[in-house]
Amino acid sequence: MDHITVIVGDDIDGEPDWATKSWPFTLKRIETPRGPDEPFNYSSKMNRLWREAVDEQIIFLNDDAVPTTPEWLSSLLSFAVDESVGGVGARLYYDDGSIQHVGMFPSLRTIVHAWLGWPIEAKTYNDWAIAQREWSVVTGAVFATRLSILKQVDGFDERFSLEFNDVDLCLRIRNLGYRIVYNPDAQFIHTEKASRGESIPPGAEVSLFLSRWARWLDNDPASHPSVSKTRFDLVAEPPKESWFQ
Repeated sequence: MDHITVIVGDDIDGEPDWATKSWPFTLKRIETPRGPDEPFNYSSKMNRLWREAVDEQIIFLNDDAVPTTPEWLSSLLSFAVDESVGGVGARLYYDDGSIQHVGMFPSLRTIVHAWLGWPIEAKTYNDWAIAQREWSVVTGAVFATRLSILKQVDGFDERFSLEFNDVDLCLRIRNLGYRIVYNPDAQFIHTEKASRGESIPPGAEVSLFLSRWARWLDNDPASHPSVSKTRFDLVAEPPKESWFQ
């Protein structure tokens, strides 16, 4: 692992014990403190970190995501090195083993995690939860991409401080002609928002997202015409008309 560099964004001042230990990779710690009244901005922090990178392959990995499969790194990079691919997402579970992320889709004018909270063994539409496939959007909690692509899109839009930043990034990458791929072979336990707690997206961020991506919300090319657009679980609508009377 000596060819791997791990860049850690630490919101706490001072050098922690883990930063002084010996690791089988190159460790680079970046202090990202903020004032007592300064709101957290995920996009700003991630932009600060990826701009410190020098290697082409980059994986964003939240500190509350723990890999459960030994091949997680190769599973992400096997797609990320493909020049037609702009981003790769992983399969994430909650602590109880229920589904947290297997892809995201638009429904009811918002963004939904497909089959959120469903049991791990549940049957999903066309087995999409366990299939390597394209989605328009995957979560940024575990996200592989390339430095050259981040430079093309100028990273995360910092106007999306808490929510929509990963969705917006994926859609801008897709607009450049790259594919966004989900690989279920990379699996993680993800205690979502454990580091910063729950939050409600500011109204300005919601308005910006809706104005920028309204067309995609109405017509997701990675979905299927039969999939319901009025539910929070990804299921097929029943046929509107029978072939017989």
